[in-house]
Amino acid sequence: MRMSKRFGWCLSLSAVAAVAIWSAVSLPTSAAELKRRKASCTVYEDRVKGTPDAKSYTSGSWGGVPPGLRKLPPNATLCGADARGVKEGAAVIVSSLVGHELETFYGPLFEKIGCKPLACKVTPAKVGKLDTEWTECACHGDRMLGHIATDAWLEMFTLSFAKW
Repeated sequence: MRMSKRFGWCLSLSAVAAVAIWSAVSLPTSAAELKRRKASCTVYEDRVKGTPDAKSYTSGSWGGVPPGLRKLPPNATLCGADARGVKEGAAVIVSSLVGHELETFYGPLFEKIGCKPLACKVTPAKVGKLDTEWTECACHGDRMLGHIATDAWLEMFTLSFAKW
């Protein structure tokens, strides 16, 4: 039973990450656009601003991310917290980091708060006729779950944490 709860949280957090970023940007239309594009908080916020989801977004907030995880990788920018699907909100961060780079930066931070190991996996995907990939990282501890998910099209990721 305990494993299924963790798996359920992980699926919920994954869905939030995908919805938070994908609903705010347009998808590429050709194979030439598959390389992750530079992103900015302004683009994300402008896309969310005119939608019902605007009530779920708080610019500049870390949301439910505990203080020990509130660190940004070099050249990264915190946009804000998106609370669609996660009551406390997932932090939306602009950064080019993927895969092992995310694991290396955030792994020790998650470990310090008892969520370990942070394991990241790069997953290939097909959207229509386009091939892409994204990184998904997860860790768990005593009644806690951490999660990071990159966007497949833009240099962004969400960082979320749940404790029950």
